[in-house]
Amino acid sequence: MTTLDDLYEEVAGIVHESSYDSDKVIALFNGAIRAISEIVLLPELETSGTVTTSTTLNYVALPDDYQRKLRDCKDTLNPYHEIQIYGSVPLMNAKFSRLDYTGPVVAVAPMGRSLFYQRRPSTATPLQINYYAIPEALQGHEEATIVPAFTDELLTNYACWKIYSVIEEGMDGTKTQTQFYQGQFMVFLNQLKDFIGPEQNKPIHIIDDLWGCWT
Repeated sequence: MTTLDDLYEEVAGIVHESSYDSDKVIALFNGAIRAISEIVLLPELETSGTVTTSTTLNYVALPDDYQRKLRDCKDTLNPYHEIQIYGSVPLMNAKFSRLDYTGPVVAVAPMGRSLFYQRRPSTATPLQINYYAIPEALQGHEEATIVPAFTDELLTNYACWKIYSVIEEGMDGTKTQTQFYQGQFMVFLNQLKDFIGPEQNKPIHIIDDLWGCWT
């Protein structure tokens, strides 16, 4: 079992820089996990949550841990009612002749920290959504199992890259150590992508053309 404390000792043995104590390096490990999750769809981060529509607005706040990739949306009061997911709010709105009709939610689109929808229900409606969450920060005694493969290599190379980028800042010539550890991080990141493979389950009913129109 390799913990973040163990990985800190490994980084400290590579980069002899006393200003980077365990707290700073573990913060870099958490930064690495966040950066990886923004590039690779980590299976451990797929989750679900519930948002409740407004009766006066066409949007509602997404869950606090929402990061990206809305995959599915269901009306919990009517689970067989189809709700389409659009890639953008303008694309969704382009499907409707008017945006002020009330009725069951038939389409959603995430934008920023909000989930926009059409139509607007006359009563508050719970919607269950599936998405990828922001990874929680880990403590030193924990394992980074949220990254399913090449965890040690990814986190240690990322930390060394970021530390050396500060150490070598302002230096003339090639920043050798920075470039080396950045390159190693990218090697293992690409191996992680290959390990996870292409996305198997595409988001349901993603609409990206201008076919049809809701009236």
